[in-house]
Amino acid sequence: MAALTIRDLDGEVKARLRVRAAHNGRSMEAEARAILRAAMADAPIAAVRRSRSAGLATRNTLATRNTRDFTHTGIDLTNPWQTTPAD
Repeated sequence: MAALTIRDLDGEVKARLRVRAAHNGRSMEAEARAILRAAMADAPIAAVRRSRSAGLATRNTLATRNTRDFTHTGIDLTNPWQTTPAD
C-alpha cells in the first residue's frame, strides 16, 4: 500500500477529522481513507458538471446513479457510471 503525508493541515481541520473519526468508530487514518474514497467515487459527477460548465450542453443535467427515480421529471439525466445514455 502507498503512504500519504499531509503537511500543514489546519488545526481546525484536524480537530474536525478527530471528531468525525470518533463518531464513526474509526481511527483518524481510517477516517481520512474513507473520506478520500468517497471523494474519488464522486469524481465522475464532478467531471460531468465541468463538461456542462464548458458549454458542452445547453440545459442543466442531473448526474446520478439513480436515474430511474428521476425519469418522470423531464430533466436531462446522465449516469456517469454507465457508458450508454440514461433512459
